[in-house]
Amino acid sequence: MGRSNSSDLRVRIYGEIEQGGSRRAAARRFDVSASTSIRLAQRMAATGSLEPARQGRPRGGGKLAPHADLLIGSHRRLDHRRAVESRWLNLRPLHTR
Repeated sequence: MGRSNSSDLRVRIYGEIEQGGSRRAAARRFDVSASTSIRLAQRMAATGSLEPARQGRPRGGGKLAPHADLLIGSHRRLDHRRAVESRWLNLRPLHTR
């Protein structure tokens, strides 16, 4: 996942576009891709902001969210089983280990 450009660079690119420069010319001038300046102008038109959108997946969701209780429960059962097995191993005589 790429990093967002600095807000200073975003303002300078959009300022160039706002002063009548083309989006592609602004991209060349500030050494960014044409798609970056095009998306930046589209974002300003749509939201009125030059701030980058949040990146990544939203918290709390995902494919396994409906099964969280089952998975956490099985994890706890597995931890309990390991604890019982380790106690049993420690109780066995040395010659059988």
